[in-house]
Amino acid sequence: FGAEIFKDIAQPLLSLLFTQDFLMNFIEKIRIAFEEFFELIGENLIAYGFLLFLGKRLDKNQQMISQ
Repeated sequence: FGAEIFKDIAQPLLSLLFTQDFLMNFIEKIRIAFEEFFELIGENLIAYGFLLFLGKRLDKNQQMISQ
């Protein structure tokens, strides 16, 4: 996943400012938060798409019934 790239890029840059122990813990937490955030966005998009499909399908069925 793209968060692995973040881990590889951020680690050398931040190692100049922080200790290795703190740095590894911080980067891992940021990476996990990044992945979870985009997973949440993906799940919401799936639910939104499903509800749009369901709404259009119900409208289509309602139009067929009223004809």
